[in-house]
Amino acid sequence: MREESLKFYCYDSFQKDDEAKWQYLLDYAFQKADEIKFNILYSDQQLAPEIENLADNIVEKGKRSNKINSGNYLKFKLTDQVKNFIKSKKYADWLNFNLEDISFLSNEKEFFVTITHENYIILELTEKQRKELRNKGFDFWCEWEID
Repeated sequence: MREESLKFYCYDSFQKDDEAKWQYLLDYAFQKADEIKFNILYSDQQLAPEIENLADNIVEKGKRSNKINSGNYLKFKLTDQVKNFIKSKKYADWLNFNLEDISFLSNEKEFFVTITHENYIILELTEKQRKELRNKGFDFWCEWEID
């Protein structure tokens, strides 16, 4: 049996008000992820209290290098507390929030990334998974090259 290859695909026309689709993608990511990274929008700004409440879940703070997104980041364990925080936000809420550009990781590898100011959602998918998502109304049409 031949294993189907994984590629990154971009969805660049996600409707910011389509909350049901956003929640579906989050549930998809939560099944696979063990950590999550957020870009820190402005490293010198005070973090919102709701983020400070997650401090016990932070596992790393640094500057991204060989990742899809660049910039300063905070990496969290994906605990129920962090999941609840993420699910409490609408997709549009992440644009210009203290933390933005969510990246879901499994075994230290990104498989789901957002670039909110560009309205990009990038997923690593097999062709079969991409077709299944298309049948649910997601258009991951553009192959995204990773260095």
